[in-house]
Amino acid sequence: MKSHQLLALVLSFSLVAVTATALAQEVTKVQEGTPVQEGTPAKPSEKTAKAPAGPAPKAPAKAPALIAPPKKPAARPIVQMAILLDASSSMSGLIHQAKTQLWQIVNQFALAKQGGQSVDLQLAFYEYGKNTLSPQDKWVRKVSALTTNLDLVSKELHSIQAATRAGGDEYCGTVIQRAVDDLQWSQNNADLKVIFIAGNESFKQGPVDYRSACRAAISKGILVNTTYCGTRSKGLSDGWAEGARLADGSYTFIDQNARVTRAVAPQDSQIRKLNSALNETYVPFGAQGQNGFRLQAQQDKAAAENRDGTIIERSATKSSKLYSNAGWDLVDAIERGTVKLEKLDEKSLPADLRKLSLDERKEYVMEKSRKRAEIQKQIQSLYADRNKYFADSAKVQLARRKATSRSTVDPSASNSARPGSPSAGADAKSLRNRSNLKIAGKAKKRAGVVAEDEATGEAKGGRNHRKIPPVAERSGLRQKQQQQYGQAVIETLKKQAAKKNIVIKTYGDEDKTKEEKLEKKSEEKKAEPKTEDKTEKKAEEKAEEKAEPKADDKTESRSEGQEKAEDSADN
Repeated sequence: MKSHQLLALVLSFSLVAVTATALAQEVTKVQEGTPVQEGTPAKPSEKTAKAPAGPAPKAPAKAPALIAPPKKPAARPIVQMAILLDASSSMSGLIHQAKTQLWQIVNQFALAKQGGQSVDLQLAFYEYGKNTLSPQDKWVRKVSALTTNLDLVSKELHSIQAATRAGGDEYCGTVIQRAVDDLQWSQNNADLKVIFIAGNESFKQGPVDYRSACRAAISKGILVNTTYCGTRSKGLSDGWAEGARLADGSYTFIDQNARVTRAVAPQDSQIRKLNSALNETYVPFGAQGQNGFRLQAQQDKAAAENRDGTIIERSATKSSKLYSNAGWDLVDAIERGTVKLEKLDEKSLPADLRKLSLDERKEYVMEKSRKRAEIQKQIQSLYADRNKYFADSAKVQLARRKATSRSTVDPSASNSARPGSPSAGADAKSLRNRSNLKIAGKAKKRAGVVAEDEATGEAKGGRNHRKIPPVAERSGLRQKQQQQYGQAVIETLKKQAAKKNIVIKTYGDEDKTKEEKLEKKSEEKKAEPKTEDKTEKKAEEKAEEKAEPKADDKTESRSEGQEKAEDSADN
């Protein structure tokens, strides 16, 4: 090896050794807690300074290992709903519908989910326009704030009574502004926040402009839905539709005096018994225990007194997760994690539990919880069967009405009713002509009334400017006006919840969806054209194939015979 090559090899080894020494010194400094500045590596020639005489300095305490705190459960999505009711003397029907149909509205969210999470429902109530309310408050009263305590909501709603005499002013803009300003609305844009206001006077009354109140609501993400108690055109002209439009809401109109029909099903008696058994699984504790337990019984009694199925709807609500009484029931409080049994003061427990040991108390509460879950499951199953019973009954009634209408109008139906009658078709034709003449006569009588535009509600004026809708459209408007308050609220909520990706379901919806899919498939099969039998088709194709070559052979044999005859003739 040459000398210059040997020198280069020695230098390379020296460089490696220097680098290794520098790295070792940096590691030592890091372990001792000395900061190392970037870009200024320690020089390999510097010697480490000796520590001064005396006691050795204590090593710095090691930093505790960072442990990630346990993740808090994600906050459940919230649906917040403020219901504003006109309580003037003419609104007793509206208030009755709201009381009897409250639990139907609540049950729409029994199984509702957003992003796979169950939702919490908060309700608030206001009354306005009653002469017994304070004029200083512009005849507006907050009945209850937004709360998940459904028993309290029911109690406060039943405290609303319509005025016994006329008086007071229905200030829609004022009550909307109060609800927007006073209630604790969620700041999360993913939550559904809605106001439902119902009444029968002009929407434009009062010192607060309804337009500014509605704009203030939508600026906070609160939708304003308006329900006019009367005809559609009157609600349009009085500004109810405009108020809903300004706050991205929905406008509906109802008959506030429509009779609430009593719905009876075979499952009702069993649901009532299970509801009574469900109440026995509650364990009141603390200062609010006995008050909450009594309030539950009072609201059961109030629902049962309506005698129109309200107690059944309430029982279904009590079987869901929406009905939670963690403030006074020990079972709900432990399941929600708001209390721990071992840390509770014995004085806050009921007398029966004070005598037991801690393990016996835990077993007692667990047994109540198991029994409650079992009863709730039975109620949900019966409630789903009940809904199916009504749905099937409605289908049967609809089919009967269609059959009746066909038999009274269709000429073939008249002929079938009187077979062999030569005048059957003529009689049916004259019947239709007479009915058309009656409809035309009624339309002419109404033509003298000043018309209102269907879109804006503005008066058109004049005898001949009245727009007479077709018979089907008029009947549809009559059906809509017969719609009751709870139905209008439910239909609106379903549409608006879907925009927030909230899937609304109630008990039996999954079974209903399966049945609808099966019915759709059967209808599609019936609608498909009948196809020929494959075996017959194949047989026909084979027969055709066999027949075609034979014909060709005959033509070929005839042509050959003719050629031979012509050749012999030429010869």
